[in-house]
Amino acid sequence: MNRMNGTENDIHLYHLKTFEQEYFVFNDDNWIIIIGADNVIETAFLSKNIKNYLSPDKRYKYLGKVKKVLE
Repeated sequence: MNRMNGTENDIHLYHLKTFEQEYFVFNDDNWIIIIGADNVIETAFLSKNIKNYLSPDKRYKYLGKVKKVLE
């Protein structure tokens, strides 16, 4: 849970035309957690290269830090 609500953690949005919903992606320095707009956790995993995984080239849109997005 700290991975999602830690105020310094990042939030990205992920959506493709073929998806039925948007996905919110939370990350800290080690973990990536992907949650659907339906509030169901799709996956959570450790990543050694978060910046590469969440790159804009892969259609991840950076929303900001948790503390700013959820103000």
